[in-house]
Amino acid sequence: MDGKGNFRSVISMSKILSGVRISTKRIVTNGNKKISTVFNY
Repeated sequence: MDGKGNFRSVISMSKILSGVRISTKRIVTNGNKKISTVFNY
């Protein structure tokens, strides 16, 4: 082990609001956060 740990957390959820599906994915890799949102009309 070189002391560098890899940590990755992926949280995804989707909901339907007024007939529109909203998918949200939150990715945390080593403290860096990335949030992506997709709207399906």
